[in-house]
Amino acid sequence: MRYADDCVTTAPTREGRETYARPRIEQFLHERGLARSAAKTRIVPIKAGLNFLGFHSRTFGKQGNVLTVPHKAKVLKHVRATRAYLDAHKPTPAGQVSKARNPVIRGWAHYDRYGAAKHVLQKVRHVQWQMLWRWAKRRHPNKSRQWVKARSFRHDGSWTFWAGKAELVKPAATPITRFTKVTGRHSP
Repeated sequence: MRYADDCVTTAPTREGRETYARPRIEQFLHERGLARSAAKTRIVPIKAGLNFLGFHSRTFGKQGNVLTVPHKAKVLKHVRATRAYLDAHKPTPAGQVSKARNPVIRGWAHYDRYGAAKHVLQKVRHVQWQMLWRWAKRRHPNKSRQWVKARSFRHDGSWTFWAGKAELVKPAATPITRFTKVTGRHSP
């Protein structure tokens, strides 16, 4: 029998989860030839939060608002991948860097846009700008900062990395998509 990979169950109380939800989930999985892995099962309060599919969900504040933010480890993985790309492509022209990184940045930002990701996307954009500034200064060590700025960055409300017609995508420019909360028993 195969084990189900990822599954999240919520219940108002721990007893409700044990007596009501667990038997139904186990029956649902058994009908499909799957089983729940007892070794991987964790029961945590929502205040502690849980990581699921690249997001971290937990309650915040006295009101108990549940927020889903991008998981920190996944954000760091994306930033490290950008840094590794820039380190590996030091002599690459700026336009080619923009063309190669744009689909990656756009895809990552679009995946995370459904959570409370505004501040995370802004922070990633700032870190990305710092990496690109160092990369551009390294390419032209004998030029002044003003020359590097004029050659590699354009000021359009914020400093944008560009070369010719190729402009690097800003993750913070991705619109955040909000979904209306399903209340009470209206949930399918």
